[in-house]
Amino acid sequence: MRLNSFPHGTEEYYCTNCEISKDRIEVNKDWKCPKCKNPVHVRIKTDDKDNACFRIKIKELKNSDMILMNREDEFRSVLNLKEEKNDFRVAIKKYKTITVDKNSHILILDGKWCH
Repeated sequence: MRLNSFPHGTEEYYCTNCEISKDRIEVNKDWKCPKCKNPVHVRIKTDDKDNACFRIKIKELKNSDMILMNREDEFRSVLNLKEEKNDFRVAIKKYKTITVDKNSHILILDGKWCH
């Protein structure tokens, strides 16, 4: 399985600080609210999940964050993150270590979607 955090047509975006929905064009550059600059919630909805996530730069990832590598996969825990020359090596619990370009974004779980 490879990392696939690209935006999906079914995603919804919501700023909890401004309490307003956003569209992808507004947030696509950095996944932050254009008004308040806080990260926006990204709704990931599939047949078996309906979660609020953040799409962050890989360098913002922390140990124990729960990541979604692919929309159809389960959330997985980050064990370790190591920066290398042009990328990051991410060790993932019950999976393996993957190499991710340092300019990539990744989805991390924030909780259940309730907006």
